[in-house]
Amino acid sequence: MAAHTAEIPNEPNLTVLLESQNQSLVLSISLLAFGVFVIVAALWRVDRAHLTEAGALRLVGATVVVVMAVFLCTAGFTLEQITPAIGLLGTMGGYLLGRSERDSGDKAPAPAGDALVPAKPAGDASAGGAAAKSDKSVKA
Repeated sequence: MAAHTAEIPNEPNLTVLLESQNQSLVLSISLLAFGVFVIVAALWRVDRAHLTEAGALRLVGATVVVVMAVFLCTAGFTLEQITPAIGLLGTMGGYLLGRSERDSGDKAPAPAGDALVPAKPAGDASAGGAAAKSDKSVKA
C-alpha cells in the first residue's frame, strides 16, 4: 500500500519528506504502544513478585526512561532538540538506578580513596614503606 502524498511538479523532495514524516509518525506511535505494553507488564510483575516500593519504582522508572529516550530519537527531532531531553532522562535514570537503600543500622561507607589503595603486608620494606618511616621521623 503506497503512502498518500501530495505531489508538486517542481518539488520532488516534498514527496520524500512527507513519506519520511509518515514513517516517523507510525514508528513513534508503535514505539509508544510497545512502551505502554512493557510498562503494564512491569506493573504486573511488580504485583506478582511482591517487590518493595523502591524496586517497583526502579523497574517502572527505568522502563519509562528507556522508552522515552528511544521515542525522542524516532520522533524526528533534530540532535539539537533532543540533546537536553536525553541528558535529563539520563540523569533521572542514573538517580533511579544508582540510589541505594540503607538501613539505619548500617555503617557509613568507606571513603572512595580507601578502596583504591591496595593492602600492604606488615613487613613490607619497599620504597613506599621506607618513605613512610622517614616521614614519621621528620614529624617527630
